[in-house]
Amino acid sequence: MTERIEYGSKDAADAARDRHSEYLCSDDDRRLKTVAWAESGTPEWVLEQERLEAADSRDDGGDDGGQVALSDTERDGIDFSDGRANVLHARSVKGIAQSEGVEDWTSYYDPTLTVDEHREVMADAARESGSRTAEESVEEKAGRAARAAQSSQCDHARGHCENGDPEACEFLQQSCGYDDDEVSLLLDDQRHANEQDVLVTVGGDEYPEMEVTPEVAGALRDSWTGYKAGMGQLDDALTKAREAVINARQAWRAINRIREANGQEPMHPDRLHTLLDALDTMPDSIPEVRTLDHFTQTETADEQADEPDQFATEQQGTLGIDTDAEQVAEEKQVTLAGGDEAGNEVAPKAWRQKGTTWTGGPHKIALDSHQRGKWNVKLTGPAGPLDLATNLPDPTVAETVAVGITERVQPDEVTGHNADATLQEAAAAAKSEALPDDEGGLMEYA
Repeated sequence: MTERIEYGSKDAADAARDRHSEYLCSDDDRRLKTVAWAESGTPEWVLEQERLEAADSRDDGGDDGGQVALSDTERDGIDFSDGRANVLHARSVKGIAQSEGVEDWTSYYDPTLTVDEHREVMADAARESGSRTAEESVEEKAGRAARAAQSSQCDHARGHCENGDPEACEFLQQSCGYDDDEVSLLLDDQRHANEQDVLVTVGGDEYPEMEVTPEVAGALRDSWTGYKAGMGQLDDALTKAREAVINARQAWRAINRIREANGQEPMHPDRLHTLLDALDTMPDSIPEVRTLDHFTQTETADEQADEPDQFATEQQGTLGIDTDAEQVAEEKQVTLAGGDEAGNEVAPKAWRQKGTTWTGGPHKIALDSHQRGKWNVKLTGPAGPLDLATNLPDPTVAETVAVGITERVQPDEVTGHNADATLQEAAAAAKSEALPDDEGGLMEYA
């Protein structure tokens, strides 16, 4: 839709047309005070600037807020080496003072305050002096509000421009009347550099104190804020995820009961388990957080030459074989032909569940379906592959049996031989518990 903006005078409208002639609509009429801007291709910042300019021009020559030029006397009376003081800062404050009706604005000018903080200062000054006596018209108030909004936007953009944001600098030139020299002054401004020479103390209580520059202290504060926000979001997400899993499982059980009541075979919630697997493997898929010490140690290691016996005494192995720093030399040395012999891997004392798969060192217990409607619990690894429980009626029962097995036998109790009586007994007991009317069905080991 074509954007049409009405200006207070024909001259103001023509000035807008000259500023941004490339964005004018083809049916714009230069005889009118209303300018038609192209429906597509006109940047939002251009439209926002012109809305403010139009509101200002409709003020019928009222206050001249916003960015106001300084007189020579005013320039001489301001110490531009103090605080935030610079020409652009002073021009913005003068615009606020004029919009509030304060004539002797330099008496209230404070270089330690931001432009926005001067709004309250000038408002108080206006009330004290009673300088604003004439009642404003609706258009005058609208124009003053528009200039105040523009001044706030310009002050915000100025901070970004000082930090090297090219779009913010362009906004200052296009919307705030800054020339190239003033923008260059912002980019080259070094008045805050000496502040970084003063160290501040951070930390305390449970964290050691540190002496850092204000810049580092600010970065540390922002980082803590981001970390705490992330932890809050993660805690909320985990709570919601847990509730969602419970609701999904209850709903799926209801689905299977309805199917069974109508003569249909139960189904397996593949999508649910896929999402649970993805959630469980998420830590491995997230990039590792590195500390500065990591990069320092890496650079130091790169600078050191390899010793002749280094490969023999350190971690020897093929790609993909991980070793812990605490392992002894014998455990670290792996032949180049492959990994350890089957069954030699040290197994943990507890199973780690990922969806419908339980991992314990070299062994895994998982659900398996060879034929439609029949489910098995399968063991893979040095002691397998083999089916621990077979012909289970549905995935829910199969999962219950798998849980029962992992509760009765821990990974370090599974041997590398197929005739492990402990594992057989656990599987039979788990199936008997899940199907109390069934006689078992443990498949014999091969």
